[in-house]
Amino acid sequence: MLNALRTFLLAAVAAATLAVPAFAQAPIKIGVLTPLSPPGDAAAGQFIVRGAKMAAEEINGQGGVLGGRKIELIVEDDAGTPEKGAAGLRKLVSQDRVVAVVGQFHSSVTEAVQDLAEQLKVPVFLTQASAKKLTEKHLTYTFRTHVIDPDRVTLWNKWIQQQGSSAWPSWRRTRTTAWAWSRRPRSSSLR
Repeated sequence: MLNALRTFLLAAVAAATLAVPAFAQAPIKIGVLTPLSPPGDAAAGQFIVRGAKMAAEEINGQGGVLGGRKIELIVEDDAGTPEKGAAGLRKLVSQDRVVAVVGQFHSSVTEAVQDLAEQLKVPVFLTQASAKKLTEKHLTYTFRTHVIDPDRVTLWNKWIQQQGSSAWPSWRRTRTTAWAWSRRPRSSSLR
């Protein structure tokens, strides 16, 4: 995950150089918009923030980018809701002046955020949002590094079939496997 976040941050910096004129040694601000409170998956959001911080520290420790400019992360909680996600993106872009945003986790939030990102012309990098429809639109400012749900389920099914019952401890072996999902918006792409 650290390599993926490092790649996100470097890609965000590259995008920033095209969109924003360089200032002497001002830091490059990158937003981390992710769930940090309920009803969102706060634990996942905390991992995303930690990964982004580790990547920024590594890049800054190696002298930064674009002639020594440091990366500054601005963290915003989307609480796993589309309304807070859109408000968070608007704040990150208009008040905090970030040049790109990483950390999208819930597909339902991403769907609201990506349309706004197009209007604001700010790149968003999807960390975990995996609904297929998010990149089917082929939007200019939306980038994904996480596998889409149908592909992920196909891979899981293939692995389970290849492993058979030998993959599990003897006390857990079974001949039947079933998938279950929620009807909540973020799991709708698995139906």
